[in-house]
Amino acid sequence: VLEMERPIAEGRVLEDGTLILRTFPSELGPRDILTLTPGDSEPRAFVSSEEDQAGPEVSPDRRWLAYQSQSRDGPEVFVRPFPEGDAQYAVSSGGGTRPKWSPGGSELLYRNTEGDLMSVEVSGEESLRISTPRVVSTRARDFERGFEVFPDDQSFLFVESGGEGRQHVMVLNFFEELKRLFPE
Repeated sequence: VLEMERPIAEGRVLEDGTLILRTFPSELGPRDILTLTPGDSEPRAFVSSEEDQAGPEVSPDRRWLAYQSQSRDGPEVFVRPFPEGDAQYAVSSGGGTRPKWSPGGSELLYRNTEGDLMSVEVSGEESLRISTPRVVSTRARDFERGFEVFPDDQSFLFVESGGEGRQHVMVLNFFEELKRLFPE
């Protein structure tokens, strides 16, 4: 049993048993991202600052952790080496939320402040190289909840909270359709 002073808002368990935790804001501080590796008795702060942190996502190769950080100017998406490392790489500019890695790990997707689905290509062994963000879909604005990337890295599932008279839409083969509509 893990007992902590700070309340936990969400948690994820990786294959090796490592826990990724996000705390609730409290009198003890803003939302932070913590890690707890097997055998440790206390979690350690992975991302801790005066700003709220949210949405921790570990890359498929487990070498990077993407997250959103709330600043005075609004939320932005960043990446840090995982499980250790102080380097911080800015992904979004002008706002970003809900980062999610593509299953292949070569792309990081997120939502900008308008709700558009954005994408950057990522590469690098020791340091991370990040491409200029590009809009993948403005249609994502209609889906406030979130999104998932299919294992083929080509299709998305956009989730919308249902209401009476509302329909749900699943977008399949999105990139093929995009190429058909906008050939280079």
